[in-house]
Amino acid sequence: MKLARIYTEDLNRQGIMEIMNTVFSGYTLLSGTGVWNNQTENSLIIEVVLKDLETLEMNCECVRHCAACIADLNHQECCLVTFQDVTAEFVTA
Repeated sequence: MKLARIYTEDLNRQGIMEIMNTVFSGYTLLSGTGVWNNQTENSLIIEVVLKDLETLEMNCECVRHCAACIADLNHQECCLVTFQDVTAEFVTA
């Protein structure tokens, strides 16, 4: 499994969610403070756990596509995208 993160400015949150909802059925939004070119901004980190190994590369491309759409929506030069190998599981009561 991989954890994908998209880092962007916290603008147009509803539009960002619409972009993410077209591709992914689940993700997490985290608010923070970011610094880019020595400028402080409200930032948004979007986390997606990519679990289907058969389509992992396609899912990574989907994350990149969403990031490009978000950068366009927010009139940004770019969004940062990171991928990490993770072990994840659902735990129930």
